[in-house]
Amino acid sequence: MTETLNLKPPELNIEFAKGKTFDPILYYLDKDNGVVDLTGYTARMQAREHDTLLIDWDLTTENGGLSLVVGDTEVGGEVIIDAHGIQINVSDAITEAITWTYACYEIELIAPSAKVLPFIKGQLLPSEECVK
Repeated sequence: MTETLNLKPPELNIEFAKGKTFDPILYYLDKDNGVVDLTGYTARMQAREHDTLLIDWDLTTENGGLSLVVGDTEVGGEVIIDAHGIQINVSDAITEAITWTYACYEIELIAPSAKVLPFIKGQLLPSEECVK
């Protein structure tokens, strides 16, 4: 029997509302749900509609489109000690201007050693705002 080593990042499809700020935090845990230390890392994300890069979704820690969350953080009124994750920062103006129905995205981490590590990938699924 041949074993396969899976080096692909996990997949997560993300639904969100157009016209609203899109700023989820994706926490990084190891296979035992332990915290992975992201101190000194940077990150980058790209989204594509078919084969076309979506310029407003070419996000990095350098351009402010992504932020690394390192240290204690509050989520839903509960403090998570020593949390490490990536926050996506997309304004309501950018989500309001979306004309696509879905796009593929991928987020990568860049270690202090310059090694590029896959973090997560999936589809972005915008939904229309509710009209009264």
